[in-house]
Amino acid sequence: IIMTVKGADATDPARYFFTMETAYNGYNFAGSPQMRDARVKFPEIHARGDLLVTPVYNMIHYPTQRSDDSSAQIRFFKTINTEEAEMLAAIDKDVNGQPIAPPAGKTTNILITFDGSGGFDVTVVITGWDEKYQWNEW
Repeated sequence: IIMTVKGADATDPARYFFTMETAYNGYNFAGSPQMRDARVKFPEIHARGDLLVTPVYNMIHYPTQRSDDSSAQIRFFKTINTEEAEMLAAIDKDVNGQPIAPPAGKTTNILITFDGSGGFDVTVVITGWDEKYQWNEW
């Protein structure tokens, strides 16, 4: 899974972080078990000033059929201080109402676009494993 955030204040990317919880247990590419627990990733500033999660979430052994039961739960936070964080987005579906359920053997590209008034859209594009996707929404 590769996540990009457009419309968030990217001047201090260290203030942001993602968590993700999956519906299934599996293994990552290092061979470590990935249970249903949340894994934290911190974004970096992309060349266009947007936030990009690198390295990506690497997941294998995910189901091939999408359903609400198999969706990933992605949460995007902004830290307030060392002990508090504000959740800016909780995501389990894209703008078409489809669950975020990364298919096995593919890359799931997720674009979260904040509209400036507290709302956001989520766009998902599935590509081949070794393909890089360029968002055209800019």
